[in-house]
Amino acid sequence: TLQKYQNNDIVVYTILALKKNVFYIGGTFNVTGSFRNITGSNVARLTEHGTFEPVGKGVYGPDDACVSSLSVGSGDFEKTRLFIGGRFDKAGDLDSQNLAQYEIDDVSGSYIPVLNGTYGPVTGLFAKEAPTPPFLEFWTPLIIGLII
Repeated sequence: TLQKYQNNDIVVYTILALKKNVFYIGGTFNVTGSFRNITGSNVARLTEHGTFEPVGKGVYGPDDACVSSLSVGSGDFEKTRLFIGGRFDKAGDLDSQNLAQYEIDDVSGSYIPVLNGTYGPVTGLFAKEAPTPPFLEFWTPLIIGLII
């Protein structure tokens, strides 16, 4: 279930449909999963069974941390990555300024910072297949925010 984050009301800012009956939501909330009893912040998966599960430990930071944008693309070895934008300074256990990606094909999942993040909150993401240098083999998101 969704709970308050840092005494803020529960707010959902974005919803991403990934596949039939599986949705990712972002906003301001905590979620405790029924499967592994893990608590995560501000990003969750709504399963085909109608339950909320955290996306790892989530993204968090200041009292007003939130997820305002989600997008999806492919990563290394064709793994699916969830791109997460908003206002935060941690993704899982990693430093990540307002922008992160999460490997959703892995059973345990893992967060990956995107470059050095952004100076301010990310308010929009749009994944677009684009030619990239070999060391950046993922769908490059269009980021609405200022890159550090």
